[in-house]
Amino acid sequence: MLRSGEILLGRKFVDLDRGDNSGAKLLLHADRCGHERVVKMLLELGEVSRGEPNKNGIIPLSWAAWEVHEAIMKMLLSREKVNPDHPDNYGQT
Repeated sequence: MLRSGEILLGRKFVDLDRGDNSGAKLLLHADRCGHERVVKMLLELGEVSRGEPNKNGIIPLSWAAWEVHEAIMKMLLSREKVNPDHPDNYGQT
């Protein structure tokens, strides 16, 4: 499945800004599942900077921390626009 995700990222018809029913976008899903290569590719595309929150206000950095994906946390924290103190809708950071 990871390989098919990488192939799709190379296609022009893939909408990186489209979210699912919960508002989660591709970066959030890749990061939550620990797909380091996909997260890296999304960040390298430059169209994804910090990752928009889902409908609950959860950002990719929060998922990476909860799932203890250290490499992804480092990638996200290296981005200028990532706020490690961003609270979700429940006030958790």
